[in-house]
Amino acid sequence: MIRQNLALRDVERVANSLAVLAAIVLGLLCGFSSQVAAADDSSELVVRLNHPPRETDRAPVSIWTESTQSPNPLAASYMRVDLHSPLIELFVMVAEDPDGEGPAEATLTMPVDLLNQRKGLAAVNANAFSKVHPEDRFLPWAEGMHVNMIGIAVSDGEFCSPLDNPRYSNSQVAFWLNRFSEPQISRPAETIDVRQAVGDFCAVLIRDGQLIPEEGGPRHPRTALGFDDSHQYLLLVVVDGRRNGYSDGVTMHELAQLLIDHGCQNAINLDGGGSSIMLSRNTESEAPITVNRPSSNAHRPIPAMIGVRRRVAR
Repeated sequence: MIRQNLALRDVERVANSLAVLAAIVLGLLCGFSSQVAAADDSSELVVRLNHPPRETDRAPVSIWTESTQSPNPLAASYMRVDLHSPLIELFVMVAEDPDGEGPAEATLTMPVDLLNQRKGLAAVNANAFSKVHPEDRFLPWAEGMHVNMIGIAVSDGEFCSPLDNPRYSNSQVAFWLNRFSEPQISRPAETIDVRQAVGDFCAVLIRDGQLIPEEGGPRHPRTALGFDDSHQYLLLVVVDGRRNGYSDGVTMHELAQLLIDHGCQNAINLDGGGSSIMLSRNTESEAPITVNRPSSNAHRPIPAMIGVRRRVAR
């Protein structure tokens, strides 16, 4: 009996020792995880480069500019977004709806204000837009003007503009993300869970690696987006234009070729002209900088942008 009691006490001592050891190991692991999380939280989310990203460049968002003088002056700003990054997420920023159930869908808002209001880190302009009230027809685009967006616009699952609007024929498809953040370019069915979406403007540029627009046409400032065949990297592009000696702009065909040259397998054109803009910053408290050079030397108010924000645990 004494030997049995001693054996039981030995078992208890071993069990207690194992419990203490397990607690120590768990504490070390938790501390290590906290350190990793802290390191991730303090890392650079948006990185400005002076060259296209290399294999060793793994920032969640990389931004750079490329320029050439041959065969025409051209300057293009690029933003590569890692859709698999746990630190950031892609989202659509839509300006305030001014009249609820009324005819307007959004209020023209300065891009910097829209980025600040939605706590974005970097973004480009998205949907084209049209004036709502007949009396505004001959007025210039102005901050506060009531507009409708051309094509679909979905922000965090809220449909701010429908895809099938009979008034507009120059938006046929959408770039959209489902709840798994998988990128698509198509006409999403109403039954599909669309979390973020913007509509194309006038053109699908690339479909399954095939360049769509024909050669020729006018050169303008343009904004576009596309993604690679891995579906990991989204490329947002703003090409400057209407700037003699600096950048003439591109045709739709030339824009599509730029995206193919940068690895895109699917791409659409977004709004362009004076609306084309790219903004960036690394933290929500920093003042946004303008990456490109807008054609009118000033920001035009717009209704929607697509970009990235810091991912928040839900």
